[in-house]
Amino acid sequence: MRLYEIFTNRFVLIFLALTLSLLACSSSTSQPTALSDSPSSNSQSVTPAELLIGNWQGGDSTTNGDITFGSDGRVTMHQGNSIQQGSYTVDFSFNPAHIDFHWDSGIQSNAQTIIEFIDDNTIRIENITVPDESRPTAFSKFITLTRIAK
Repeated sequence: MRLYEIFTNRFVLIFLALTLSLLACSSSTSQPTALSDSPSSNSQSVTPAELLIGNWQGGDSTTNGDITFGSDGRVTMHQGNSIQQGSYTVDFSFNPAHIDFHWDSGIQSNAQTIIEFIDDNTIRIENITVPDESRPTAFSKFITLTRIAK
């Protein structure tokens, strides 16, 4: 495995974890907002899938980056000098929600993990560090992301 591929794979996994962590970064005693029932700043109902669209930035104690979720199902992730592009699907009928990434290139072309809104502008995504790892069921090594633009 080339060093670049190893670095890219690690970056993607760390960034996913950071993103998923952002969704679930609420304290252990607080509950995430039910976004489809009570969007905080919108007079009309906004689905969680619609709320996810936009640019998010954050990380964990070792890595920072940003991720953009497009309304067309495309996703772009930046960490340092690395850029990863692909598509995503998310299913908010699960708790925590399931999110799948399908990367256009790289060692790990598909990643399954979990995502959670902490509030309308903060998400956490569980980090995936091993290629082809099964979907996590709880948050333990997550990334936290904050909306930077919609």
